[in-house]
Amino acid sequence: MLNVLDDIISQGNDGFCTVLILLDLSKAFDTVDHSLLTAKLHYYGFDDNSVSFFNSYLVNREQIVGVDDLYSNRVTISSGVPQGSVLGPLLFLIYTSDMFNVVSFCNVMGFADDTQIYHSFKYDDINDALT
Repeated sequence: MLNVLDDIISQGNDGFCTVLILLDLSKAFDTVDHSLLTAKLHYYGFDDNSVSFFNSYLVNREQIVGVDDLYSNRVTISSGVPQGSVLGPLLFLIYTSDMFNVVSFCNVMGFADDTQIYHSFKYDDINDALT
């Protein structure tokens, strides 16, 4: 966020306005498809041993909810990356990294499931900027 804020302030000091879109994906970490993530790991050059490690980290996980002495049934988790882990945000960024290649004419910053897309422009060019 500090990079985005610094960019916006710097552009403002140079007489530019900025349009900012904030994306916060709901339950984003839960939506990661394991087979697609595995394919992306291969695409980005991870060797077979590394991909196998990540696969063993993600596949066949279970969850259970407990309150006092009551527990739910175990449920196998078929998608997603563990939240609150060190690897979760990294794996999510690898999974969504394509988005950073698709956006043009704007700056994109992201961390975990929060993404900022912004564009600075002269006020006279507001219609072009909004388009």
